[in-house]
Amino acid sequence: MIVATWEEFLAQRTAAGAELRRRPCRLTIGAFDGLHLGHRRLIDAITGGAGSGPSRDAGRPIPVVVTFRRPPGQVLGKTDQPGLILSLAQKLRRLAELAVGVTVLIDFSEEISTLSGREFIDLLRGRLAIERIVVGPNFRFGRNRDADVRDLEAMLAGAAAPNLAGAAAPGLAGGSTTVQAIEPVRIGGGIVSSSRIRRAVRDGDLDGAAAMLAAPHEIDLAGLVGGQAVTVVRLARAAVSQVLPVAGTYEVTGRGPDGDVPGTLVAAGDSVVVRLAREASIATLVFGSGQGNERSPRDGIDR
Repeated sequence: MIVATWEEFLAQRTAAGAELRRRPCRLTIGAFDGLHLGHRRLIDAITGGAGSGPSRDAGRPIPVVVTFRRPPGQVLGKTDQPGLILSLAQKLRRLAELAVGVTVLIDFSEEISTLSGREFIDLLRGRLAIERIVVGPNFRFGRNRDADVRDLEAMLAGAAAPNLAGAAAPGLAGGSTTVQAIEPVRIGGGIVSSSRIRRAVRDGDLDGAAAMLAAPHEIDLAGLVGGQAVTVVRLARAAVSQVLPVAGTYEVTGRGPDGDVPGTLVAAGDSVVVRLAREASIATLVFGSGQGNERSPRDGIDR
């Protein structure tokens, strides 16, 4: 998977810059914190359910994801967000596993926040031959999030993509781009969302979170443990950017170059302590014993 910053993308300095202008692309946009079942449904619509590993088939549209390095809510310091679900490294790895071809990372900023919906879409269409944009039905974008799916459809109706000089640029025949709104996934009568998953993890419902993620909740220990072999890891909650559960004792599995090691995590008000069954170097902490709380992507999904 090719990863580009927003600045590289705008300047067309990505490894696939020329190819992105020539070949049709299927695009989805969002924060994608968690890459939960709803997110996966959007990504399946741009990849064609290609499975693990990005497709390099020159005859297929390129699956492109435009996302944020950090969710806008976290950048803005919203107090109702108790932490990330995925670290950036975890998110990029899972996007690659889901067969995304190109990921564009936006650093949310005042400049980005003041772009109108049309300005943002024109920037994308000036650099991509977009065949289809796939979003959720409640997708909102642009300055103050004042544009929605119907606005997006109106912006794209019969309009040719602008080039870097502001004139119409060659792209798809007729410059047409379709919008596909994907219905959300429901589990237990409620919509699967990143905020719902954060609440589940925070409240200690790790099985519920795993069902919505189609995988156990994981903590990325890069930069926190240092790569040395340990039996006990002590961390301040404030040092962990990802969401952690309420005070209690939880089964966990440490994963790293020394293999999987079972252990427990004891969460307190301002700290967590991990105790492993044996000394090991671990890079990831997975909630659950081995694969104990993994869920099939289809288990419990409301029809």
